[in-house]
Amino acid sequence: MSILAGNPEELIRITNLKKSFNVVRRKGLGIEHKKLHAVNDVSFSISASQSFGIVGESGSGKSTLGRLIFGLERPTAGTIHYGGMEVNGLSEDGLHAYWRDIQIVFQDPFSSLNPRMRIGDALSEPLKNFLGMDRHARSVRADELLDLVGLPKRTIKHYPHELSGGQRQRVAIAAALAVNPKIIIADEAVSALDVSVQAQIINLLSDLRRQLGLTYIFVTHDLNLCAYFCDRIAVLYLGQIMEICEADKLLSEPRHPYTQALISAIPSVNTENRRERTILGGEIPSPLDPPTGCPFQPRCPYAIPRCKEQRPRLEETGESHLVACHVVADELNSIKERS
Repeated sequence: MSILAGNPEELIRITNLKKSFNVVRRKGLGIEHKKLHAVNDVSFSISASQSFGIVGESGSGKSTLGRLIFGLERPTAGTIHYGGMEVNGLSEDGLHAYWRDIQIVFQDPFSSLNPRMRIGDALSEPLKNFLGMDRHARSVRADELLDLVGLPKRTIKHYPHELSGGQRQRVAIAAALAVNPKIIIADEAVSALDVSVQAQIINLLSDLRRQLGLTYIFVTHDLNLCAYFCDRIAVLYLGQIMEICEADKLLSEPRHPYTQALISAIPSVNTENRRERTILGGEIPSPLDPPTGCPFQPRCPYAIPRCKEQRPRLEETGESHLVACHVVADELNSIKERS
């Protein structure tokens, strides 16, 4: 039984979410203890039947954020509400029901599938544990799941190593669908696949969304792919959200300098739509030693003194378009004063 309650239009609400890890590292002849802020004060909401993208470079905290939402990690601070209920406050039975409603598909299906278990058994396990189905019902449902993801019934007798990468990922998707979830977290679910296979899996996910009314949380480093698949996108940098808006608007009207740099790096065969490449200086700062103020200011070509002193808030700069940038906020304030 689903635990969904409250506003059916808003499935997930994240408020001031933080996740820090204690890190011990060598310094000279001794050691030092540091805090790694993987997710730093993140807030957003996800609506029903929406495909919500979380995009960022390696080390941005996007996978940690996905694991927090799924419940594999517990937040250091902040809240995750699902259907009006706080996930961290759920009882064991409540968490069991939550995990029926939300499932995750990882980057490497070979590591998430038991190499000693046939595909049929892998699909039957959640059906037994979560739904209490008998052997015959599990067998029928396993065949249905394979058909749903475009695999032949004979796949049920195979082991993971006997399948291609794309086939294994289809099995991982089938396993996630076994308990009839409302939300699927796809954590870099296609990044390990060939481009042609990526397209097949993305098309499959899109078809499943239409058939089953699924909501997706799509975690990726590929902004172009994210914009193609998602309705709305959050851009992460060093554990903080730089910009959130509708996918088509993000590509056509990016406002944060970091988003502009990411989009300028997307290859385009259309010379008319090709943007001037924005080259960022320096390297991504270490999350163990983040810069003061705005995390992007050491690499930002438009940084002003306030960027080093004060962290910008995520503020609305247009309809459903939020940006965390002092320069953008100052420009908007100047426009308001002149009008």
